Amino acid sequence: MYCSCMKGPGMAGCLAGPTARGLAVKRVAKAGSGSNVFHSVSPSRVFLIKGGGWHRSMKNSEKNGAINHRVQGMNDDERTCGLSESDLVERRRVLLATCVIVASGVVDGCIPCASYAGDDELRMREVKMVLRVLALRGSVPQQWTADFKTALEGYGIPAISYKPTLSDIWKDMSGRAPTTVDAVTVGDAWLERAVMEGRIQPIEDPEQYRYWDALNSRWKCLVRRDVNGRVSASGRVYAVPYRWGCTVVVFRKDRMARWSNGHISDWDDLLNPKLKNRIAFMDSPRELIGIALKTLGLSYNADVEALQACGVSQENLGMRVRRLIAQAKVISDKDHIRAYSAGDVDVIVGSSDDLIPLAQKSSNSAVVVPASGTALWADLWCVPRHAAGGAADGEPSPLLPAWLELCVQPRRATASSGLQRGVSPLLLPNGEYKHSKIRCNPIIDSKRVDVEPIGTRELPSVDVLQKSEFLEPLDDDTVMLYQRMLHASSTGPVIRNL
Repeated sequence: MYCSCMKGPGMAGCLAGPTARGLAVKRVAKAGSGSNVFHSVSPSRVFLIKGGGWHRSMKNSEKNGAINHRVQGMNDDERTCGLSESDLVERRRVLLATCVIVASGVVDGCIPCASYAGDDELRMREVKMVLRVLALRGSVPQQWTADFKTALEGYGIPAISYKPTLSDIWKDMSGRAPTTVDAVTVGDAWLERAVMEGRIQPIEDPEQYRYWDALNSRWKCLVRRDVNGRVSASGRVYAVPYRWGCTVVVFRKDRMARWSNGHISDWDDLLNPKLKNRIAFMDSPRELIGIALKTLGLSYNADVEALQACGVSQENLGMRVRRLIAQAKVISDKDHIRAYSAGDVDVIVGSSDDLIPLAQKSSNSAVVVPASGTALWADLWCVPRHAAGGAADGEPSPLLPAWLELCVQPRRATASSGLQRGVSPLLLPNGEYKHSKIRCNPIIDSKRVDVEPIGTRELPSVDVLQKSEFLEPLDDDTVMLYQRMLHASSTGPVIRNL
């Protein structure tokens, strides 16, 4: 059951009550109708909620703030749900029949009005009208918060706090006590562990909301997980994406003459002997293994089975990993940027949200997303396992679906800023390989695709993005194999465990 959106500015929903912060809702069985009508009474509004939708009528305030509560079929006791006037005045919480509708001018979509425990029961919850969010610093535009506040028209507010890193957010999620946070930022690489350790809970019935319909199958595959956190088509939905980026390569234009083809087009260009000890990598063992796999024409997510199916021996892959590590001067999450800025390296490989701002500082830097595809990353909204949202029943705030929908609105899907602040999920095309880990596409020099650098406010081509992948969880045998390969190198920087 979906509500009908109101046209025009403002917020409409099942919000009402004898005070500005209260709501009274009463089910009245109309004689002979066979249906239930729910009346909610407000100082300024009266909502009649039926099984097939909702109706709204306006009542003007009279002198001294008195309200005309004339609602056919209701007596004084029904209008207040049996509560005394003093009880209603003293209430500090808002009763909300799980319905929050933000008008199309701000949030372009409707939220299901009510959830029924039975044919004639309206599920109601007592909650604070506050949405509490813990987000990664810099990942949520201030305009989103402003739009949400405007849409709520004073009925509620988003209370957003920030942490500088995903690791800091992860530490905050480690407690087992109830929390009033309704949503937290979780990186896609952390999702498996978050599900497996029970730190987050599934998102209930996402299919009934429009934000779910807006996401393509690549996203839906990413956020469906089994109880062990592995990607599963039959799993439950544990997250909703709100931005993505990718691994990029940045190099110095003035040193292009050192490379035979003038610039970097694909991952195997990093193996050029002239770049030995001239590359800085971010500290990600999965990225290093993935890049080595890409130089052999395999998937970032190739496992032991995929190696065998594609005829790539473990020895061959091990040699490729050692060559790649030997090319590195720095492997670090901080020092790789410092090394590039100081001119100690000519090439840097890292996340778009780190390297795009770095490239913008100098006209001598060029950004490339390799032609055979790259690794994708995403920031996701997840609900902590013990989220209480300030509600007496221990469930997240009912404002949460509206927030999730706001973050994937089409109006926010603009490519004008490129990769620099993260990209809307709506701008990521489906992958051409349909998430198969067995991809045998050996790179042949005579058939290379030469890609040009992209501008710092541009997105990679659709073709490149279709070939790109999110890093999926690996099975235990594959993890052990790749672990041995990473630590088999006697030269180059020290590599941490997967």
